Formats: sequence, structure tokens, C-alpha cells
Amino acid sequence: SFRQRSDKYMRPFCLDVHLSSKYVNATIMHRSRGRVVAAVSTNSKDMRAMLPSRSDLSACRIVGETLADRAKEADCYSVIYIPRKLERLEGKLAAVVEAVANCGISV
Repeated sequence: SFRQRSDKYMRPFCLDVHLSSKYVNATIMHRSRGRVVAAVSTNSKDMRAMLPSRSDLSACRIVGETLADRAKEADCYSVIYIPRKLERLEGKLAAVVEAVANCGISV
């Protein structure tokens, strides 16, 4: 349909969150170009120094806030989040998405 074909251009930025047992990674990508606009990981040097734990709920909130700040620097104020198969928006994942939304990025 027309909506499926034009959705990449109407909402070009996509939020991608990867949670592992040790780390939290979050990126905002441009869907049609495939370029990363903003990225944050708890495994990076700047985040490692300020986090006591790299995979708990507070680390997820800090990742979301930092990602929102970096996205604003890149003039990205609206993202779309498409959950993966069998993925629910709860717990750590919800903490990242809510932190991004609370910092002024519309999700």
C-alpha cells in the first residue's frame, strides 16, 4: 500500500535497542539511508566510568537520556520504535524508550 511505501520517508528515524545480560546498546538509524544518527552503549568508555552496573534499570534510563541528547544534537526529534518478534515493551526496554520520550523525543 501507499502507507507502507511512504512510511520510510514520513517517519525516517528508527529506534533500535539491544539488551544483553551484560550491556545495553541503543541506536537511532535513518531508515532509508541506513545511517546511524545517534548511538549509546554501556560498554563505551565514557559510560563505563559513570555507571556502577552496566545492565540494570538505572543504566537503561541513563542510556535513554544520553541517546535523546545525542539525537537532538543531530536534529532528530521524532523516532519510531518497531518491536521485534515476541518482544514486549516492559522492564529494561520500557525504561530506555520512556527515557527517550521524557527527554523530548516523540516516540
